[in-house]
Amino acid sequence: MTSLSLSRVVLIIFNVIFFAFGLALLGIGIYSRIQSSAVDDYLRVIDRSNNIFENFGSICIVVGVFCTLLGFTGLWGACKDNKGCLIFFLCLVSLVFVLEIVAAGLAYGFHSAIEDNIRTGMQNTLNEYDNTSAVSQSWDTIQQDQHCCGITNYTDWESSNATYDRNLPVPISCLCGIYPQCGDGTLNGTIFMEGCFTVVDKEVLKNWKVWGGAALGFAIVELIGIIFGIVAVRQTGKGYEFA
Repeated sequence: MTSLSLSRVVLIIFNVIFFAFGLALLGIGIYSRIQSSAVDDYLRVIDRSNNIFENFGSICIVVGVFCTLLGFTGLWGACKDNKGCLIFFLCLVSLVFVLEIVAAGLAYGFHSAIEDNIRTGMQNTLNEYDNTSAVSQSWDTIQQDQHCCGITNYTDWESSNATYDRNLPVPISCLCGIYPQCGDGTLNGTIFMEGCFTVVDKEVLKNWKVWGGAALGFAIVELIGIIFGIVAVRQTGKGYEFA
């Protein structure tokens, strides 16, 4: 097998993987948009107007479409031995490579800043609580389902500007009495003591470092594709036609 055929075979395999990755991202994005209600409560509680998670599904769709088209372009250029397509592919995949390295660094380097953003957002929405709004319903759902109360603990409600029955120290969703067998982790068996920040932070960021690692790993694969793409370009004809 010649070096030219080897580089083309590797490039074809790489672009098939890249194409499949794009389709997978597209599917994840569409699914997350359809099933967005599952995470809407968490996004509302951390103040969706000030966070980077609101458009996760849309971002996956856009990146998925881009990767799919990029993989198709590289696959066409490798199969047809078309230098113009290969050069175009190399330019775009190099750009994606740089962006993924940056994304991986951000994922690992800005975790604390994102946590601060989540805490600030939760404080904002806590003060907006009024028993009837979508934000209020999201707070109630999280507190009921996760058996937590407030941000750090239940005392956050006392010092907040939230609107609820002030004859009670906390909103009714913080009260344990309406749930069976929930005495553990409560104040005198009535109020959930654990704050909701840990729960929300874990839910929102549970895959943050995983995505950063995936981006870094895929960037390594892209680097291999770039190397073999350069070899393929150097060994194709001198024409730059796309057909």
